[in-house]
Amino acid sequence: MQREVLTVNKNRVKGVMRGIVYWGLPVVIFYFIYKKIDISALYTNIQNTDVAWLLFGLSAFPLVILLGAYRWRLLLSQYNCAKIPFEYTLKHYWIGLPMGIIVPGSLGWDLYRVLVVGKRFGRYLLNIAAVMVEKVVALLICVSIIIVLFPLMHFVEVPLVLETILIVSYAALASLVLLGVVLLIIKNSKASKALLRGMERWLTGKLLRAACRIGLVKNKDEFGVPWTQVARPITNARLMLAVGTVTVLIQAVLAAASQILFVAIGYDISILVNFFAAPIFYLLVVLPISFGGLGVREVAYILIFGLFGVPEETALLVSLFAFSGMLVNYAIGGVLIAIYRSGVEDMIRRN
Repeated sequence: MQREVLTVNKNRVKGVMRGIVYWGLPVVIFYFIYKKIDISALYTNIQNTDVAWLLFGLSAFPLVILLGAYRWRLLLSQYNCAKIPFEYTLKHYWIGLPMGIIVPGSLGWDLYRVLVVGKRFGRYLLNIAAVMVEKVVALLICVSIIIVLFPLMHFVEVPLVLETILIVSYAALASLVLLGVVLLIIKNSKASKALLRGMERWLTGKLLRAACRIGLVKNKDEFGVPWTQVARPITNARLMLAVGTVTVLIQAVLAAASQILFVAIGYDISILVNFFAAPIFYLLVVLPISFGGLGVREVAYILIFGLFGVPEETALLVSLFAFSGMLVNYAIGGVLIAIYRSGVEDMIRRN
């Protein structure tokens, strides 16, 4: 009994500490940004912003959700062996987005998507796999874009942070390729099968506890599925090509939106610069550090665009405008939550 109380208190303290970091980090970062930038120059940029171009740029952000929902649908249809309506995936892709406000990064969003689809179709582990494949493909595409465009960039300077990003990109790409090769080699060995069974038990245990806490499932058998079914869609070249293409389009839309925001401010910058920077910012936003990557993203905008001679005040304003685009998507998700009742359980029950 005493041990249970200590465990509960320990978890509560961890939760409070995570909350302090999650919400407090942006405040600390913005304080240092405020001390560093020229506020009058920032205010001048705001005054000179073309509102029409700004609204045009913000309108691109919902398109990212449309593409993301379509990519998710491609994977879900394959994993669940069913024709899943695009309206269904779009609704829940958007509804799940505000979940990230509560849980750092995109973790709450991903958990909601796994549980809501699992509630309707079963196959919880396969729906985890769909989200994991989505993440891995996004990582591969982002890293590839950074590596391909790097030689085409004309930097004012190449600091240590950029060299680090490039090294990490090469290392991540090489690690993923190596992992794929190793898995192909040992896929039929006893060791690999034992490893996969261990991963399955760990994943299903985590998901089952989360699902039981909100009353979604009571039967652990709903999570069991052979790993051969998990891996089969990954070997579908046409599916992976489609998922990769949509991921590239998402990065292209984000780059175009950033380009339009620069136009709104009146700053001339190459679209290739935005295409190079977009995947870096994309990866930072999904890190479980702060709300929507707030603060972390602003520093990244200042550092990355600063490599191309963009003034700090201009980069900061573009970052804040981009965050406003994200808030548009959050707001749409909030409206859908209100329409389909305020509560994940109620929303799931309607399906």
